[in-house]
Amino acid sequence: MNYDEKEFQAKANIKARRIWLVFAILLSANYGTDTSNGLYPANQYVIFLLLCWIPFLQEIFYCV
Repeated sequence: MNYDEKEFQAKANIKARRIWLVFAILLSANYGTDTSNGLYPANQYVIFLLLCWIPFLQEIFYCV
């Protein structure tokens, strides 16, 4: 069986991207509802969204 490092890395990146997407969706929804209930200030939620989604979007647009 041949070992292809680039293929392994590509598959690992896809799995990591999926996990990041699931966590980003869940956390965004959770913090969004908490923010709408007044538990967190809106500016902290915006900062969270930026820190959560910019790396994910950067991976999609620059590494594909």
